[in-house]
Amino acid sequence: MNSNTKKLIEGVKVTTKKKGGKGNIDEEFRARIIELIKVVVPTWHCDEAKILVVLSILLVARTFLSIWLAKVNGRIVKTIVGKDWTMFL
Repeated sequence: MNSNTKKLIEGVKVTTKKKGGKGNIDEEFRARIIELIKVVVPTWHCDEAKILVVLSILLVARTFLSIWLAKVNGRIVKTIVGKDWTMFL
């Protein structure tokens, strides 16, 4: 094993490469994610998979609610700054 290669899991060798930029998604990254998913969710009928689906749906809903709330707050601040008290109320 040379200095750029680490052994993380038995039988899996990972070569570290310095690339420019942040958040590189390559085949190595995809392979790691697939291995993690196989460990976390052994089958799609298990309780862990159901929990993962529910949490994903809740996360998306929370994101949409956060965006909506930011728009409402923006409109409220706009009416306050513009001194439009009837619209504010």
